[in-house]
Amino acid sequence: MLEKINQNDWISALGDGVWAYLIIPDPVLRSELVERGAIRQSIETGQQVARQVRERFPGRRAAEILDNLGARVILSQDNPRWGSRLQCAEYQQRPPQVTIYERAMEEMARVAEDFRLDLFADPTVMREVSLSHELYHHLERTEYSPVSKQFRLVSKRIGPFTFYKRAAQLDEIAAHAFAQELCGLSSSPGILDLLMRYTSAAGRSNLFRQSQEIHTLD
Repeated sequence: MLEKINQNDWISALGDGVWAYLIIPDPVLRSELVERGAIRQSIETGQQVARQVRERFPGRRAAEILDNLGARVILSQDNPRWGSRLQCAEYQQRPPQVTIYERAMEEMARVAEDFRLDLFADPTVMREVSLSHELYHHLERTEYSPVSKQFRLVSKRIGPFTFYKRAAQLDEIAAHAFAQELCGLSSSPGILDLLMRYTSAAGRSNLFRQSQEIHTLD
C-alpha cells in the first residue's frame, strides 16, 4: 500500500540509478537504451561535467556560474501550472535565460516533505537544484554535445533513406546527475521528479512496483 511507503522505501526503490530507468516510461525504448549503455552514459556524463564545472568555478553557486556564462536568471512569481503540468524551471537559449518559478519550488518542497524526502523539503534547496539542472542544459547547448546526440534512434526507413530521432530523456537524466553532483546531494533529484510526474496514489504505487522489477533485473 502507498501509505506504508516511507522515506527509506522511496530512496531505496528509486536510488542507485533506478530513477533514471523509470524516467523513460516506454519499456521498449528503455530496453534499447539500456542495451546500448545510454542510461549509464547519461549519468556519468552529468557527473563528469559537474566535476569540471566545480573545478572551473570553485565555490560558486549555480546562479553565479550562469551569470558568469552570460545567462540571465529570473525568479518568477507567475503561475507555474499549464493545465495539469507543473513548470518548475525553463531554459531559453536566445538570449540565454533561466526562469525559476518560485511557487513551483514551494510545491515541490511540499511534495518532498509529504514523502519524507527531507533533503528536498526546502524551497531554497529546490531553487539551487533547479538552477543547477538548467545550468547543465545551458552548457549542453553552448559547450558540450547533448548525450541524446550520441545515441540516435532509428525513427523510420523509407527506401534507401533512414530517419533518426533523439531520446530527450537522456539529456534530462544527465541534467539530474549533474545537479546531484554539483550540489553535493546524497540522493538524486530524479527521485522527486518521478514523484511529481506520478500524481495519483495508484500511479505512485505502480511506480514503486516498476522499481522493484528493475531491482529484480539487477
